[in-house]
Amino acid sequence: FKDHSTLNSDCGAFYTWSSNGGGTVIKNNFVEVGNKNNNGLMMKLRLGLYVDNYSSNYIVHHNIVKGGHAGLQTNLPNPGTIYANNTVIDSDYGYAIFSVPKDNAEGRNTSFFNNLIVNPKNFDISYYGTENGASKNYQGNFQDGRVPVPFNSLETIQSSNNLRGQIDSLYRPVSGSAAINGGITIPGITDGFSGSSPTVGALEFGEKLFRYG
Repeated sequence: FKDHSTLNSDCGAFYTWSSNGGGTVIKNNFVEVGNKNNNGLMMKLRLGLYVDNYSSNYIVHHNIVKGGHAGLQTNLPNPGTIYANNTVIDSDYGYAIFSVPKDNAEGRNTSFFNNLIVNPKNFDISYYGTENGASKNYQGNFQDGRVPVPFNSLETIQSSNNLRGQIDSLYRPVSGSAAINGGITIPGITDGFSGSSPTVGALEFGEKLFRYG
């Protein structure tokens, strides 16, 4: 995907709102988000892979996203949606999360595992939500590989083994990276890894870039 969303605001190369994906899989895509044209109100957002609120049951894994406001975005609620083993490069934020003010942010059935964030311009995470009627926000990094929002511990996004790291010219973790064998096993998503555990990000260490387009 390239040069998408040049006229629209608040959308991505892949975008859906208020839909049940029913297990739809979005994988092995290469997204170059680029920069948004200055078109007045259309300056709002330009994103990579974006599952908007009131959606559910999408599986987004083993994609590479370069640039944009956020490489990956999940707006809440989004039950059953999984982001796993994606590599996000040079975005303002690696992962963005939002919930509209009329809702309480519900993240407990949303998952974010084994994602690699490379050279974000700001932080790993950008979160704006409403919790118990109060606005909450977090612009920060993973905490022990976890996404620490929503702040309500009963609604926090399920997450682990996400990392900030570096890649080589072929989009693989560099030699010696903590990403190598640093992921968790997810049946149906991380099958076929070559080391003791899955590698964090879209490519195993030494693996060739997947075919896309």
